Amino acid sequence: TLVTGRLRAAGVRLGATAARRRPATGWQALTPTETLVADLVASGRTGPEIAQDLNVSTRTVQTHVSHALA
Repeated sequence: TLVTGRLRAAGVRLGATAARRRPATGWQALTPTETLVADLVASGRTGPEIAQDLNVSTRTVQTHVSHALA
């Protein structure tokens, strides 16, 4: 489009972004949201409760938990 062409001409990179550098293992490897979900699970909250609190799906909570346990 016209806007995309102008942005590219101005040197703006569109699309791919630089990869985030995070530790490969350990608690430091988790995103802030994954850490929050892990803390909430550890405090006894259920997946549906966490999903409601964070306004996300229960599947998203399950994904965060699986990343924390990996």
